[in-house]
Amino acid sequence: MAEAPFDLPRAQRWFAVECNNAAWDLLDKPNRSADETERMLHAAHASVHHWLAAGNELNRLRGMVLLANVYAGAGLPEGASRYAELALALSKAAGDSQTAFDRATTLAAASRAYLVAGEAARAKEFLDLAQHAAAKLDTDERPVFDQLCPKL
Repeated sequence: MAEAPFDLPRAQRWFAVECNNAAWDLLDKPNRSADETERMLHAAHASVHHWLAAGNELNRLRGMVLLANVYAGAGLPEGASRYAELALALSKAAGDSQTAFDRATTLAAASRAYLVAGEAARAKEFLDLAQHAAAKLDTDERPVFDQLCPKL
């Protein structure tokens, strides 16, 4: 592969952030079209691709949380559950290096994924864990967390 004619790590990070933001914007959009849902999934995978090149394990964790959420938002339970499980494993491995927000949103993403997969009891279990973890959030993080939690 030829050498990039620009600062590749900086570009990777820029695209990771931009694709991440695009995916979240589409996830939050009411009445998203099928085309927008497809773009949301592609943006989320693109974000993870770039974070794998430019980020660290916390960026990877956050990418798996994003993927779990967008697959759940797209109504695709197998993908949502798969990425939720990966996020939970990465969260466990991260331990104290993750923020309270990372922990709470990982658990909320798992709850959302299991709800879409029709596993109501498991979704409730993870929602309870997420709410408990959210007790440590800063006040400005709470509204974002609340938006991610499924309504059971």
